[in-house]
Amino acid sequence: MDVRPQLGTLEVPIVIIAGQHDRSCLPEQVETGLVQVPEALFSLTAGGHYPWIDDPDTFGSLLEQALAS
Repeated sequence: MDVRPQLGTLEVPIVIIAGQHDRSCLPEQVETGLVQVPEALFSLTAGGHYPWIDDPDTFGSLLEQALAS
């Protein structure tokens, strides 16, 4: 389900994680999210589609930031 059209209406913190080598999530999808929710916590990881496996240090740090906010 594509939730991008509703992103700007959500009243919860948004975290956007994108992997530089992700072949499933296109840059246009990330850009749409960032345009609709410019205050989102964003991270571009060095990994692919599974950031918790591909780049666990960055993912863990981002998760800690998200949970602290």
